[in-house]
Amino acid sequence: MNCRIFAPMMIAIALLGVFWGLAEYFGPRLLNIPSGSNDSSGSQGTANMNVTLLIDFGNGTKLWFNDTKVARTENFYTVTYNDVRGDLEAVWNGYPINAHLVYKIMGYGCGSTSPGCNGYWSLWVWNASIGCWSYSEVGADLVSVQGVTMVAWYFADNDPHSFPGNCS
Repeated sequence: MNCRIFAPMMIAIALLGVFWGLAEYFGPRLLNIPSGSNDSSGSQGTANMNVTLLIDFGNGTKLWFNDTKVARTENFYTVTYNDVRGDLEAVWNGYPINAHLVYKIMGYGCGSTSPGCNGYWSLWVWNASIGCWSYSEVGADLVSVQGVTMVAWYFADNDPHSFPGNCS
């Protein structure tokens, strides 16, 4: 094959490949075409909203999951589970608690049968009206995203009410 034809043809094919890759990445954003949904709701017919989740490991490490899109019918246990992609160890407690007890988030914490481990995860709800965190008296399963838009999980070694920035 003639090099004068082969080289430009290879360059054209390479450019087409690059263009196709860019179009796949930028296309939906530039053309405002909805691609797959990133929400954790799993529901197409329910109105969605954005929520925020903080995971504070109690050792200076904090992870924020900002603007997670969820169905208005979700709770913060589901939000947490989806944000950490299932990397959560919890046990369901039925009546009268009706919520999960969370032991580990992202591998951090005390397992339900870990001997010698005295820390645990506590749940906090952002009180926007006064700008501080309030200890949640109920489990994450009972905290609806309709009533609360930001929660924090805090790993405490001793006092569950020692979360920095609490409303006390």
